[in-house]
Amino acid sequence: MSKVVELARSHETWAIAREYAPTLFAALQSELEQRKSPEALSQPPHEDAARSVSERLLRVVNGVAVISIGAPLDSTSLLSRFSDDILMLGHDAIREAVKMALADTDVRSILLSIDSPGGVVQGTKELADFLAEAARQKPLAAYANGLCASAAFWLASACGRIYAPATALVGSIGVIMCVSDWSEFYANMGVKLEYISSGRFKAAGREGKPLSEEERAYFQGQLDTLHDIFRQDVRERLSLETPESAWAEAQLIVASQAQPLGLVSRIVRDEEEAINLLAEEKGMSQITREVLAKDAPELLAEIQASARAEGKAEGEAQAAKAADEARAQVMTLIRAVAGEEVTAKVEQLAKAGVTPAQLAALAPLLGREKAETSPADNTSESDARKQMLEAIASVTGGPLPSGADVRKSSKSALVADAERRAAAQRMM
Repeated sequence: MSKVVELARSHETWAIAREYAPTLFAALQSELEQRKSPEALSQPPHEDAARSVSERLLRVVNGVAVISIGAPLDSTSLLSRFSDDILMLGHDAIREAVKMALADTDVRSILLSIDSPGGVVQGTKELADFLAEAARQKPLAAYANGLCASAAFWLASACGRIYAPATALVGSIGVIMCVSDWSEFYANMGVKLEYISSGRFKAAGREGKPLSEEERAYFQGQLDTLHDIFRQDVRERLSLETPESAWAEAQLIVASQAQPLGLVSRIVRDEEEAINLLAEEKGMSQITREVLAKDAPELLAEIQASARAEGKAEGEAQAAKAADEARAQVMTLIRAVAGEEVTAKVEQLAKAGVTPAQLAALAPLLGREKAETSPADNTSESDARKQMLEAIASVTGGPLPSGADVRKSSKSALVADAERRAAAQRMM
């Protein structure tokens, strides 16, 4: 690995299969050196915008949008000035391609066809979260098209399912950082570099300066945190139950061995079979909310209103059932304590809609036995009725409405109130 590439990528955190890193950096170094030539400087630069790159990635087959991810990953794309190859594929281009697929009404599902060793860590989780959200809008899957490693596997796991041929390589769930120490080289050349900085980690890992143990622990802590985030995302999105030691220590695993671990959802023959699996899904024929909102907003509004009405009716039925069960329990307790006669009175009042608060006000009157009434009593039968009605009126202005009461008009409510008063009078 050349000095220029090491310095250009120094301190950048990578999620890349280490076996492929030298090849990647060599290609980048070659491109950078060629761009400095007089011939290259005289040529107009290639269009590296996310939109133009994303259009190269996307094709539609049988209603399936196939997005080809066939290069190392970075935040933005880098195209070769000379071959027009994609040397680094940007997160922004992938995001744009997925947005195009989501917006296309002819696209019913999306397949990420991945052949990549991974790339930079920064931005990968955010893109993975975006993919997981996209999967809620349209069916989404990944296909390991030879190599799906490290940051590329991070993205694949966000789809929730990964198809792969038996001999593909997947995994490499780990992170790495390159810190250059050129101190001995500079010493041999008679050069000594000194850094003046504020903050004890500001000059950590700078060129010409060996790492102290404290600085090494500082960088290791960063990597451990990023690795934890990586592992947690993969475990949750693929619903893994196997021990992390079997898949989360940066191993590259053959797909046929990765399937029992949960890293691969299904072994397929090739990309064509993966496309057909998505095209044949029952969910492909379903009309999405987005399509309805665009093409048939009135139908969507009708469906939503119907769903709300069904939910309301179900809720009212459940509430009524719970109220009936609670009332039955209360009546059982009253029967055990006060006997059948008092229970019958309470049941009539409850059916008439008298509230618990009003029943409490009537309690002293409901328990009075006729035998207790004598000619010498100052309380006549008409006085008793009056006391009962006053007791009801002294509590709340009326009972809490039941589900049926809610649907009654104001006129019906007056009738119900008259029925309650008549029921109270009959209790005498």
